[in-house]
Amino acid sequence: MRKMKKINGYLVVKFNDREKRLNADTGLGSFGVIDAEQYTGILDIDRDAMEYDSADTIEEAIEQARGLESELDTEEPPVKFTIVTETDTGSTEEEVDPVSLFRRESNLIRNQASNPGWPYINETTASYHLRGYVSALEDLGLANQGDERFRIDMEALDSKTLTLFPKNPSEDLKIIPSAPPVAAET
Repeated sequence: MRKMKKINGYLVVKFNDREKRLNADTGLGSFGVIDAEQYTGILDIDRDAMEYDSADTIEEAIEQARGLESELDTEEPPVKFTIVTETDTGSTEEEVDPVSLFRRESNLIRNQASNPGWPYINETTASYHLRGYVSALEDLGLANQGDERFRIDMEALDSKTLTLFPKNPSEDLKIIPSAPPVAAET
C-alpha cells in the first residue's frame, strides 16, 4: 500500500498487486481512503480503519475523500510551542508561535534585500533563505510541510539560476562587508 494524495485529512492509497491478489475475494479495489492519523501502511491493520477500499481509479478515490467531512473544517486553536533551555544554573521556558517566528524572519530578510547596505541579499537569495528557515522549522517539528502559513513566493526563482558570485568576483567581492552594517548613532 502506497500513499498517493492527502485530501481533507484523509489519505488516498494505492494497493499493490500482492495485496490485491491476496484479497481478491474481499472486494478490494485498486485504491482506498483512510484517515491520515490512522494510517500505518500495513493493509491487515489499516483495512478496518479504511473509509473506502473499493475504488478502481484514483479519480474515484479522490472524489470519495473529498466527500468525507474534513478535519480542516473545524476551528483549531493557534498552536504554541514551549522551548525549554537548560543550563548549569537552571532552565528557562519560552512559549513560541512558529507563524510569528516565520513572519519575523521574513520581514527581516525582505528588509535586508531592499537595503543597499546588504548587497549580497536580493529577492532570489531571500527566497532561498526563507525556504531554508521553513525547512528548519519543519525539522524541529514546529511546522508541517505544505502549511500555507509558511508559503514562500518561489515564483521569482522560476527559470533563474542562483548566482552566488558575480562574473568578475575580484572587483565585486571587495564591496561586500564581512559583517552586517552597524546602525549610525545619533
